[in-house]
Amino acid sequence: MLARFDGNPNGKKLNAKAKPLVPIGVSLWIGEHPWRRGLCADRKSRRGGGLLHTALVSDGLNEIGWGHPRYEEIINKGKEFDADLIVQHCRVYAKIEHYHLTHDSWELVRRCPIPVLLVKNGEWGSDMTVMAAVDPMHSHNKPESLDNRVIDAASIAASQLGAELHVVHAYAETARPFAVAGTIKSEHSKAFDALLKDYSIDKDHQHLIDETPLYALKEYSEESNSDIVVMGAISRSRLSEALIGITTDAALDYIKKDLLIVKPASM
Repeated sequence: MLARFDGNPNGKKLNAKAKPLVPIGVSLWIGEHPWRRGLCADRKSRRGGGLLHTALVSDGLNEIGWGHPRYEEIINKGKEFDADLIVQHCRVYAKIEHYHLTHDSWELVRRCPIPVLLVKNGEWGSDMTVMAAVDPMHSHNKPESLDNRVIDAASIAASQLGAELHVVHAYAETARPFAVAGTIKSEHSKAFDALLKDYSIDKDHQHLIDETPLYALKEYSEESNSDIVVMGAISRSRLSEALIGITTDAALDYIKKDLLIVKPASM
């Protein structure tokens, strides 16, 4: 099942990308402010028209409700439907081509245990590419299983979309300037090979890049013309409950490709 949660009445781009991923969709609109209670009731009385008149609703699955904060209601509905994926649209500031995540989008990325696909305005190509970004060195205490979940999610998406699957691991040798020459590359290469040994991924589709992770993901995703970049996100701070890592944080705004965010199984 795919749960499509959308507060944007002009969700054609989101809908066009969500539909091929799985056969069953749920279209959900959640109002947040008290005055929207009446609007929600009105939408329910006209179910199937206006805001929810999309291709996904042809399956007869749609929900309208009220919740505050809205992202909590979205997460709760995702759990209720036992959703495999939540799809959320991102807006772009045209003048600087910079994507802006709404508060709900940020909170879904931070708190939602269900994978979240952030859909941007770019078109998918006819020959699609899905890029999985992994960290086999488990920097910043990332769980070992998170990379496997990222690759598995990327594999499923690539299979559903008929896309090529590429796996990328970026490291920066300059981060350890006093290490013996070649040592860092050797360490990362061994960890990368160990991670991928149980997967049937062409060697030509395995990319070990000597560059900072954010720069490598941004530049290589554009160079390879990737349509979706799959990344992992983990909790950073108990005080804020779920601060995401700095690379994922920056990638959310600056990578122009669609982003599929995957969480650890324990979340």
